[in-house]
Amino acid sequence: MFALALMAHVMMKYFKKSGRDHIALVFRYDESLITICRALFARWSPAEIWWHLPYSSERYKRVCETIQRNHTLDTSPFRRAWDREQLSRRTGANDKKRVRSTLTEFAKKELKDYADYLEGRRYSESTLVTYTHLLSSFFGTIKFDSDLLLTTLILDQYNTHGIVRSGYSVSYQRQFVGALKHYLVMRPQHEVQPEQLERPPKLRRLPTVLSDREVLSLIGSIKPIKHRCVVAVLYATGMRISEVLNLELRHIDFDRETIHVVQSKGSKDRMIGLSRALKVIIDNYLMEHSPQRYLFTGGGGGPYSASSVRQIIKRAAKKAGIQKRVTPHVLRHSYATHLIDNGVNLRHVQELLGHAKPETTMIYTHVSTQKLTNIESPFDQLLKKNRIIDDTHNRIDFPGLSPS
Repeated sequence: MFALALMAHVMMKYFKKSGRDHIALVFRYDESLITICRALFARWSPAEIWWHLPYSSERYKRVCETIQRNHTLDTSPFRRAWDREQLSRRTGANDKKRVRSTLTEFAKKELKDYADYLEGRRYSESTLVTYTHLLSSFFGTIKFDSDLLLTTLILDQYNTHGIVRSGYSVSYQRQFVGALKHYLVMRPQHEVQPEQLERPPKLRRLPTVLSDREVLSLIGSIKPIKHRCVVAVLYATGMRISEVLNLELRHIDFDRETIHVVQSKGSKDRMIGLSRALKVIIDNYLMEHSPQRYLFTGGGGGPYSASSVRQIIKRAAKKAGIQKRVTPHVLRHSYATHLIDNGVNLRHVQELLGHAKPETTMIYTHVSTQKLTNIESPFDQLLKKNRIIDDTHNRIDFPGLSPS
């Protein structure tokens, strides 16, 4: 009884801040709870009179486990608000074009069933949100109701007027076809069958790649050691920005010089090497900063924000005088291309990047200069054969041309 009397009551709430999900902890003044909040890297908001921190599923579990050791925690307000938010995302309730206002009750129910269908097949939250949003736009446009069967004519008209003539990209069009295929598998009573749907061919754009000198200039133009370390990790490992931001200290094995990328795109793990040069940079960073969990932390002890990293790279590129548009993914492109330039086997590059298909990795062979620069131009061969150009390429004397 005495122990129960000392227990404080905490209420957990959900709110959004700067477009991100957050956890709020509400309780009467209690020194032990304040100590816990600080240990969780939560921040105090005088305006709202609560402690708060960015949401993640792992952070949510840690908050619950930590507080419930010695206090009572009511998570029901958070869960109710969270469930409403997830339903809104799944059914496109937050669609900027307000398509949801045109959805019939039948269409709304179909979208919820569709979201549950995808979730049951373990699709990521990102895929689930994207696909339900695409279908909600489609259902809203065609006024989808229980008495309407999807036909080839309906799909062709929506594709022409709702996608192509509306200016949406080929990528959007391909994603819509993918979303619709899943729906038709779930609801096979429609006239159109999934195997009848064809995605438009993917546009093949060569990735932007930095030269060796540009990479050095980019990193060298960054002074704060934390910012420099973030950019160095992006290039030296070829990891996606989400993988770098979610990288925890326990996933870096400094003795074996490896990095364990956990449950990345496609729910896959992979191992990549920790280069000795990068190890030195990380060691210097850790001597100055003391992250507790994630290698790079933002406010509240959570992962560093992607927008901050993009701004760091953008400013560094401008300072270094690089004319190309540099993003975190450009550093990944550069890493892959430079590996191929250095003769690394394509299969190994695929493993390092975490690509599911070798075709995805092969795009880098088109921007690699490893062999292309060694191919002599027929123009050079022609001039050499006719002794119009010397071996140093310093002078070209075309017959019949007078010097200017």
